[in-house]
Amino acid sequence: MADNTEIHPDSKSNLKSDCFVSDIASSVGVSSTTIKSWLSVLEASFVVYILHPYFNNLGKRLVKAPKVYFTETGLAAYLNGIRSPEQAAMHPNLGGLFENMVVMDMVKRRLNVGGECDFYFYRAPNGLEVDLIEQCGLKLRPFEIKASSTYHPEMCRNLKRFARLAANTVLPTVIYSGETEHDAAGISRMDFREDDTPTP
Repeated sequence: MADNTEIHPDSKSNLKSDCFVSDIASSVGVSSTTIKSWLSVLEASFVVYILHPYFNNLGKRLVKAPKVYFTETGLAAYLNGIRSPEQAAMHPNLGGLFENMVVMDMVKRRLNVGGECDFYFYRAPNGLEVDLIEQCGLKLRPFEIKASSTYHPEMCRNLKRFARLAANTVLPTVIYSGETEHDAAGISRMDFREDDTPTP
């Protein structure tokens, strides 16, 4: 299916693609209407979570298709044939599974405290992509999500580009497997195991 969301083993290679209903329908061999119905049932059953694109005041809606995540990352891992942590660490879809886990952890934290899940993503034709955006009032907090335990400066590139595009950006953050630190350029680096993801 879409971004970390395969509902049958034959489609698991598309773990990080966007949710284009027609493409899914073609690969599965059913109508787009049927796929939409399946997605609605999966969402209502809390099997998947649908993340919509952010576009307000940033120009035209550049990506219309949402991203779809499994609410339980273990199910996504199972459908990718992963049966152990060692297999997960070497799997080509590790990055997508890690993103799925981080996004759903953040969504569940908000829901568990009675908060609103004002989460989005952003992707533009020029290559600018932000994995996750949290909206709080007029403020936007962008997140880059990486499975790596080693920090690389290029991890911040899209966060900086997005901050230049959206003047109401606050607390841009890279979530990865390394240590939590605050960059001198104003971008935080946070270990995914940390519970502290403050609302701006």
